[in-house]
Amino acid sequence: MAALIPLEENYIYSQQPIHSFRGNYPAPEDSARVAGLLDSAWVNRSNNPSVSIKFALEGIKTAESYDDQWSQAQGLGYLSVAYNNLGAYQLAMNTITKCLAAGEQIGDTVIIAYAYNTRGDIYTSLEQFPEAIESIGKAIVLFNKIGHKRGLAYTEILLGRVYLKQGNYKDGLAYFQKALSRSIEIPDSTMYARILLDIAKLRLETGEYEEALKNYSHLNELYTLSNYKKGLAETLSGMARVYLKAGDYKSASSSAVKSLQIHRSIPNQEGEISQLILLSSIYTTANNLTLAAEYLDSSLQLIRPSGSLALLKDAYEARYRLYEKAGDFRKAFAYLKEYDTVEDSLAILKQRSKFVDLDNFVALERTELANKQLEKELEDRNFLLTIYIVISFILVALTALFIYRYQEKKRLSAELEKINDIKNKFFNIIAHDLKSPFQGMIGTLEILKNEYFEMTDRERREIIDMFANSTTSIYTLLDNLLTWSRSQQGNIKFQPKKQPLYPLVQEIRILQENALKNKNLRLHLSVPADMMVFADTDMLKAIIRNLLSNAVKFAYLDGEIKLTAQQTGTFHTITVEDTGPGINQELIPFLFSHHQKVVGHDSAGVKSSGLGLIICHDFVTAHGGTISVESEEEKYTRVKFTLPVKE
Repeated sequence: MAALIPLEENYIYSQQPIHSFRGNYPAPEDSARVAGLLDSAWVNRSNNPSVSIKFALEGIKTAESYDDQWSQAQGLGYLSVAYNNLGAYQLAMNTITKCLAAGEQIGDTVIIAYAYNTRGDIYTSLEQFPEAIESIGKAIVLFNKIGHKRGLAYTEILLGRVYLKQGNYKDGLAYFQKALSRSIEIPDSTMYARILLDIAKLRLETGEYEEALKNYSHLNELYTLSNYKKGLAETLSGMARVYLKAGDYKSASSSAVKSLQIHRSIPNQEGEISQLILLSSIYTTANNLTLAAEYLDSSLQLIRPSGSLALLKDAYEARYRLYEKAGDFRKAFAYLKEYDTVEDSLAILKQRSKFVDLDNFVALERTELANKQLEKELEDRNFLLTIYIVISFILVALTALFIYRYQEKKRLSAELEKINDIKNKFFNIIAHDLKSPFQGMIGTLEILKNEYFEMTDRERREIIDMFANSTTSIYTLLDNLLTWSRSQQGNIKFQPKKQPLYPLVQEIRILQENALKNKNLRLHLSVPADMMVFADTDMLKAIIRNLLSNAVKFAYLDGEIKLTAQQTGTFHTITVEDTGPGINQELIPFLFSHHQKVVGHDSAGVKSSGLGLIICHDFVTAHGGTISVESEEEKYTRVKFTLPVKE
């Protein structure tokens, strides 16, 4: 590896904006003010992205007032970089698209090339690697065309990061080394340091800890002198991980604490949370479990309001390691299940986002096509009105007919999109949630087929019971799927009437008797015999059936279930409570969501779709009532819903 470039050699140059140059494009009267604002935006893009955003927005606004299109385009590029550093990826993508359009309008090749490279960086942050490589490739073509060495170095850095994230360390290292050579040739010590940081991360991933520590030590010197906070925080975090691998827990914790303090000063909450989790892992490995728990609790306090499932997953994994180290295997297993649950939810959310993006793209294409058709028809109408006044009434009629057909097309298109959305969700649930019970049935039949004559009567009975449970699970899921599908398509009529609640509850209780008996569960009913509720019979049955079925499914063996009903003011309140594993507090807000499906596990560890609670929420809402969940892990889950009282 080449020797370090002295920082002072290129320190002033590295602080200047490097996104583009004005060239022959004329400068406005107040160009100095605009340039100062944009320079400040560029300088603060990493250490203080929030401050950078303010400078960039003010610079763009000032440039617009002087019709300085070049500065507007450059400001949009800086703004996108700041948004990306802050983690606001959708805003970053929207902004760089505007920057690209502005660069093409003024014909500035450098701005266009950097815009493509920045878009590739955003795609890399989103782990959309084919799109990232495509955008970077376009930037490379343009930079090669104009011989822009600095731009080519940035594309090579980004390609190295893409391959590093994909686990292709060989190609990643090759691109980093190319960029390193260019940074020496330019020269640019800041770029050189950024590349060293990426190489250090790669060495850490491949287990080359001694080389990684050398890189991080050099970087620590560079970033301390340049006051590049984000780079220094990442360097200290990397050093902490190397020390952890080497078993030097004191040095590991010291580096991680310094990184934490810098992330807090930037501020960078995601980095702060990551360091808290890292410190917990360090102290867990070092057997200081009390301190490990304190850092982990601090991270969870920040994760809850952020709503980040990815960080929640990392925290649950750390909690699992902590309890495993402490020998509390029951809690360790519980958090391992929570980790699996969040990981499944993230996978479903990621898959669902792909469908949403596809739907949005199709809708956009349809809208653009319809607008083009509308513009053409309007132009034809104006032309005909000018030349053929005598047929004006005919043209008006044709226009009215077109508008009617256009509106009808929009209506049908909206209905089609709704049906497609229902179909996608339907198939997603079928693919994910029917798999487990069918696997259970197949496995059960294989055992019965291959070992029938070697089994005792009791073992055969247990196998048959397992098969029956899988069949019941599939039937319940299919029943809920059909009910949900009918409700989404508006095929369920809402027909409320006044009726006694007690007989309906008894009818559902009878259906659950075998399930209650199999798990030795005690069901306590407290429903007044004279209570009259105003509700749709089928919907009310579906609500209570799903809640009671869930309670039976999730309650521990030999546990209790309570079903109570009472009138509170102008509402009837019906409550179903079980003594089961409970629900993690972070997941409760997502239980009734159509957009974030939470996968649960019953008391035997079998996955549950969560579709029944969504149906309950929709049906309760149709009655004008509310539904809520209270739970404490390892103790109970209590679901309440209300129905308005009708005299």
